Amino acid sequence: MRLADIQGRSFEPVGFVLGDRLSVANYAKALSIDEPLYRSAEQAQSAGWPGRPVPPGMYAFFLAFPHERVWDEIGVTWGRTLAGTIEVEAARLAGEQEWVQGQAHVEAVWERPGRDGDARQFLRLRSDFTDEKGEFVARWRVTFLERVDGAPSGAVPDQDPGGAGEPVAWDDLAPVSPAPEGVEAGRQLSAHMAGPLDRLAFARMSVALDDPNLVHLDEAVAAAAGFPTVIGSGGFVVGALWEVVRRWAGLDRVVRGTTKQLLPLWPSTTLTARASIASVEPRQGRTVAVCAAELVDQDGQKIGEGTFDALVGG
Repeated sequence: MRLADIQGRSFEPVGFVLGDRLSVANYAKALSIDEPLYRSAEQAQSAGWPGRPVPPGMYAFFLAFPHERVWDEIGVTWGRTLAGTIEVEAARLAGEQEWVQGQAHVEAVWERPGRDGDARQFLRLRSDFTDEKGEFVARWRVTFLERVDGAPSGAVPDQDPGGAGEPVAWDDLAPVSPAPEGVEAGRQLSAHMAGPLDRLAFARMSVALDDPNLVHLDEAVAAAAGFPTVIGSGGFVVGALWEVVRRWAGLDRVVRGTTKQLLPLWPSTTLTARASIASVEPRQGRTVAVCAAELVDQDGQKIGEGTFDALVGG
């Protein structure tokens, strides 16, 4: 990655109608989500939404890029540049017929030596999405990691310089879905399963997110990146972990989630998302259920993990 060239940079904003780029129906099919408001535009509109509501996990960082040349400007090499931690925040659910504006910002860059002496580069990228009134809708914050040959260059900080900013204030958040029942620490939430994930599911997720990364679709691109076959999008990890909490908490009550993918996602994988309520806490004048979630495959290997905040009262 070209860290020294992009530190502190903000990219030009880009505006679009959500449904012109995103497909909620394909997202739901890819993740085996049976939520009627995701599957049917008619049911969503009958329930008062201006089209299917867009899950916060769909606001991928690249949607805020004004053009594809940004990949080259950043120096991303898929297969070598890996997405680590992803944090998603949401103020409300927008409908797929709504217009939003996305803008990407480089929050922080740093590098440090790995155990093998080669450098490890880190990039934290934030993508903010606002509606036509300029009001905040959602945010994606993702940290990228890349191994490069040789020692750190010294052109950027040698540790995380911070700059992640303040989290979204919850004062004005007003979920419309009913508050969940059984809000108590230790409660196990009902699991959510997706798959087996075949290449059609991978393609559906790429279409759903307008994902330009061909490593999810093209065997030749995957091979060039060092993979034995195509790999699944990180959208599966974020989406499945978010879904297991959303199914309990309510359609629009999960307001923050931090996820991490631990292993690649291969074709024929069956995912099971499990979660429990770790604690129930007062925050910003609201009652919040903090949920711990994990994602495992059919062999019990942990594919991802996450922590989620759900507004449950106050």
